[in-house]
Parts: sequence; structure tokens; C-alpha cells
Amino acid sequence: ALTTTSYQWLPASWAFQPIGAVRRPVNLVLALVFLVPAIDFGRRFKKTGLPSDAGIFLAAMLNVASHIISSESQKSLDAAFMAAEGFKTMGYAAAVGGMLVQSAKLYEEVRSLAIMDSLTGLPNHRFLAGVIESEIHRSMRAGHPFTVLLLDLDGLKKINDRYGHATGSRALCRLADVLRIVCRGTDTAGRYGGDEFVVVLPETGEESAQRVRDRIRAQLANDSVFPPLSVSIGVAVYPVDGPSLATLLEAADKSLYGMKRDLDLHLIPNRT
Repeated sequence: ALTTTSYQWLPASWAFQPIGAVRRPVNLVLALVFLVPAIDFGRRFKKTGLPSDAGIFLAAMLNVASHIISSESQKSLDAAFMAAEGFKTMGYAAAVGGMLVQSAKLYEEVRSLAIMDSLTGLPNHRFLAGVIESEIHRSMRAGHPFTVLLLDLDGLKKINDRYGHATGSRALCRLADVLRIVCRGTDTAGRYGGDEFVVVLPETGEESAQRVRDRIRAQLANDSVFPPLSVSIGVAVYPVDGPSLATLLEAADKSLYGMKRDLDLHLIPNRT
């Protein structure tokens, strides 16, 4: 805008040379003015990779081309003038387009942070609740069951106390990786909170869910990374164990702690 305004106030003898080799030499100076930010934002884009930097780089380069072409223009609306205006318009479009793409990326990043757990990269509590509600509505229409698995990583507090919280965080990520391996493309696994995870298994009954539960436990048992991990898993099937999100999670929680009690009883040594 500043260069265009300044150009309008130049004396006519400077702006146009009807018998010179270059009809409008001042436009070459303006091309150099735009070349400086073009080089700068080209270097910046190589470092940042941001669409906004790419858009400004393209806008500056197109303005360089525009002023070089317009230096050959003899009058308004001739071929050189129209070509220069076309390049200038494309430059504005490139700048705005870069900003729009950058805004869209920022929106997706913010949206991802709102529904993803930052540690494990799995969906968080809010997303899981929405998935379960959707499955309830879908199952009501289709008449098919689905299953919710509630997982609790055994002994996470002991791991944190003995080996440090960094090891405890890696343990949570190890469990998340196991869930990614075991789950189907239609399943949804997420971190419910703390050391608890949830897996939603669409169109899956209790028998199939038990097999998934066993595969998760076996995969963790075969993990050679130290410290060894185990997980307790509760199972709740819609609609048998509950007609709503709250009742399903409550049923899965009871099943989970029932499994923990059985495990504790199994580990108590026989004193007789």
C-alpha cells in the first residue's frame, strides 16, 4: 500500500520514460523493494514451514514479477499493465490464502488438544463420552450390542514411588501402545483419567469382549520393557449391563474391581 501511494506522487517524468530502454524504471526499484521481504520470508518459511510465511513469500515474489512486467507498460490497460495487475492480484490471494490455511491448522490443533490426551495421544474423557453416547443411539436403532472395557493399570502408584514419575508416564504410554495394537479400526480406545483407560467395542458381545480383554493382558505380559505391567479390566455390555453412559461405566467399574478382588485373593498365600 505504501509503495503504491508513493508511486502515485512521483513526478510524471520519473514514472514514465517514453523513449527509454525501460519505460517505467521506477517499477524496477519497487521490484527490488519487494525482493527483500521475498528473500527474508523464503528463509523464514524454510525454518518454520508455516503456511502464512509461504503465503507472504509468494505474495512478495508475485509483486516482484508484477513490477518487472509493469516496467514495460506504456499506458493503462495495455498488455503489460493487465499482466502486472494479474500477478499483483495473485499475490494478494496468496497472502490471504496462507493466512486462512494457517488459521485452519491452528483451529485443528486447538480442537485436537480439546479431545486428545496430551501424554498418550489417545482420545480423552470428553471424546470417549461422546463415542459411547453415539454407540448407544446407534445400538438402539440397529438392535446390536456393544461393549465398554474399563482398564486400570495395576500398581501405577508403586511404579511412580519406586522408579519415578517419568517411568510411570512411560508405563501409561506403553499401555496406550498396546491398545493401539489390539484394537480394530472400528474400536475406540482412550484415556479416561489417571491410570484408567476405556475401550469401546462396537457390535461386540461379552464373549468377544472377553477375548479382547485377554489379548490386551497377554500383550502386556509379553512386553519385555521394564518394569513389567499388568492391567485389570472390567466389562460392561449394552444394554444388558446398563441403558446409559453412567450405568455402563458403573457396571464396568464394578466388574473391574471384582477382577481386582479375585486377583488379590489369588495372591494371598495359603497359611494352612
